Amino acid sequence: MKGCIILYGIQASGKGTQGAALAKILGIPHISAGDALRAIAKRSDPLALQVKSYIDNGKLLPDQVMNDIMQDVLPQECIVDAFTRSVGQSKYLDSIRHVRAFINLTIPEPEIKRRIAERRTIEGRADDTPEALAVRIGLHQERAPDIIAHYDAQGLLYHIDGDQPINEVTKDILRALSERIPDELQQT
Repeated sequence: MKGCIILYGIQASGKGTQGAALAKILGIPHISAGDALRAIAKRSDPLALQVKSYIDNGKLLPDQVMNDIMQDVLPQECIVDAFTRSVGQSKYLDSIRHVRAFINLTIPEPEIKRRIAERRTIEGRADDTPEALAVRIGLHQERAPDIIAHYDAQGLLYHIDGDQPINEVTKDILRALSERIPDELQQT
């Protein structure tokens, strides 16, 4: 399977969980933009300070900064989650990697809030505060329609209900991918 599969959805929609599961099933790397940013934020350099400031406030990094970071971490073939977060990032990704599918994980807002509260208790992530979540929900509602339309226009969009048991979400994603890349999935 050559190219990237994008897992898209609001914070706590299950992108990381599904990315890890799909990577194991498909035998390709899972790259989490959030993990890459959190790793950078732990450093002590100017980029780290900038990244940390954005993460802590629930804001998205400027496209050029995010694009530069992701260009350095994305292999030619991968499952990528939490990138892209703007049409500008989507167009950039399209220019540097072949996008095979765009999986939009949908989940109702009350479930997002429940998952974030649970994850905050378990992981203690800086971007899981109620304030940061409110910012992220607003940004997602503002930007998602254009990003989704961008990949829908290319015939790459699949909507998946993320508010069901993990294994059922995985099965639904694999069913969607089997329509787009059936030969590669038969080999797994």
